Amino acid sequence: MSKLPALFTCRCLNRLISPTIFKTTENFIIRCHSSDISVKELIKEAESSMLVNEKPSKPPFAKNLFLGIFDKDVLVYPEVFSIDQLNLLQRKLEPIEKYLKNEVKSLEIEETGNISNEIIKNLKNLSLFGLQIPEKYGGQGLNATEYARICELIGEDSSVSLLLLSHQALGVQSLLCFGTEEQKRKYLPGLASGESYAAFCLSEETSGSDLASIQTKVEKSENDKESNWILNGSKLWVTNANNAHIFTVLALSKSVNQFGEQQLVSVFLVEKDYPGVFVGKPTNIIGLKGVKLSEVEFKNVKLTEANLIGNQSDGFQIAIDILNINRYASGAVTLSLMKKMFKLVVNHVLKRKQFVADLKDYEQIQRLCSEVSLRIYALESMLYMTTGLLDCYKNYDGSMENAIIKAFSMEEGQKCINICLDMMGAQGLIKGEPYEKFYRDFKCSSIFDGTLDFTKLFIASTGLHQAILLHEDIGKNINLLKQLFNNRKQTMDNPSLNLELFLQLHPSLVQSSKKLEYCVLRLEFAVTTLLRRYGEEIFSQQVEILKLSSVVIDIYAMTAVLGRASRAYCTGILNAESEITLAQKYCFDATKRVRQIINNIVSEQDATADFSHSKIAEDIFKHGGYFFEHPLNRNI
Repeated sequence: MSKLPALFTCRCLNRLISPTIFKTTENFIIRCHSSDISVKELIKEAESSMLVNEKPSKPPFAKNLFLGIFDKDVLVYPEVFSIDQLNLLQRKLEPIEKYLKNEVKSLEIEETGNISNEIIKNLKNLSLFGLQIPEKYGGQGLNATEYARICELIGEDSSVSLLLLSHQALGVQSLLCFGTEEQKRKYLPGLASGESYAAFCLSEETSGSDLASIQTKVEKSENDKESNWILNGSKLWVTNANNAHIFTVLALSKSVNQFGEQQLVSVFLVEKDYPGVFVGKPTNIIGLKGVKLSEVEFKNVKLTEANLIGNQSDGFQIAIDILNINRYASGAVTLSLMKKMFKLVVNHVLKRKQFVADLKDYEQIQRLCSEVSLRIYALESMLYMTTGLLDCYKNYDGSMENAIIKAFSMEEGQKCINICLDMMGAQGLIKGEPYEKFYRDFKCSSIFDGTLDFTKLFIASTGLHQAILLHEDIGKNINLLKQLFNNRKQTMDNPSLNLELFLQLHPSLVQSSKKLEYCVLRLEFAVTTLLRRYGEEIFSQQVEILKLSSVVIDIYAMTAVLGRASRAYCTGILNAESEITLAQKYCFDATKRVRQIINNIVSEQDATADFSHSKIAEDIFKHGGYFFEHPLNRNI
């Protein structure tokens, strides 16, 4: 028997409720019969292959959806750990979970506006400042799945999670991914222990996510023999700046070559103790009271080549990569918040009576609870499918998957919180209760490292670039696009379903797999339609490409929930039948959304409405706001 790849090892076969299970390898399907090979032998063989085989490579799944390419293997939900590794992880999580749940008092942090030194000390003792820093530098060296699982736990308190994520997911990552060995040896041990904090300096008064608009500058120092660069400028919204010891700063620099002077984006490590570094007063925001956001000003700060991260021209790509690398971590924190709030709300529903009847017996309450659980399940499924891909494949490009998790957690997390507050009624608005704090904290945390629209534009633009690269000079060769368009037989919204996705899933999910296949084929058709319609101007059509982003997010969510539910049922996971029902419902709802969006794109029904929005906005901006006469006014 061929060895199974690490991603698809059958480690749960001892819990099978059926003697047969299908598992996919890279090229074919193996049908595992207990009569052919014992479960223990199969497990031993699969797990031993993990030790001797290098990680295989895999093309980016989400990006390829824009080409109509669906990697069926992704429907086999990842199992990253062996049983022993999973038990080891659980033992590692227990003291963290116990401390965060029992000792960290969120309302106390809210009232004092500070995370106490005692909490910081215990976070250090739990080694939570160096989760992904390699062990040789004093960190834990966790993989993506382990990191996400711990991020779920630290999401117990929003201020603590922001403190740790801003340090690790932003501040440390630039050094970890792009720093020299000398820089790593100098800074990472202190950052891993928590003795030093790192902060990421990006936003400015005139720029947020727009890197091209930054004004902070470094200039060559001609006369000073002790420095190569002089840094001047200021950064806003720097998380934990008052406690940070090291700042990762993006700044404009100049370079002269045979083409003349060029303006570049560069990244520098700047220590807080350098002369000319000033941290301003914290900004008072509506949530996340335990962590301070401050302005950091740089006045004639002297830097050397040792402070430069990467090459002088690498800054733009470094910033994009850093923002993308660990976006799934914010999804894990949001997942924790959603679960915690939902549990409180369900307890309220179970105890409350309304008009003599139990609140739980009202059909509308049941629907709302179902909607929240659907979104939580989808986010959880996408999160650990993504980390599985990152862990099981060599240098996997998960930039779009990470952005999808971020966008989904922002958009659907907000909907869940609104639904939960509605079910709580007036109690959800009482200060001192956790519900309104959830709302404020989520609203603040969701805009860090990019707004929802910015993230969704990134998803669609990245996918469209992938589609354009499929054909050489596709932006110029419109005839080729017309040929591709004319070859499609989807105009009547009836694509030929030929991907056979149902072969990868439990038979109870056949109809849901067909819905997923329909959505995949319709996305490809919509991409081709928009490329034909707009050509090179497609990237300026924000409203249109945001629609594509919504579609691909739903497709990725459908893939994750189907793979997870199928695995749960085939391996006898507790409550697996409920997972099947939930997956079927999610796919039903998602398909309705996708059908409406794609049909509007193809028929251009929204084009007139979008133009009307632009015209209305033009008039609003002209008058400086809402300008219509009050309905009680009369023209006398």
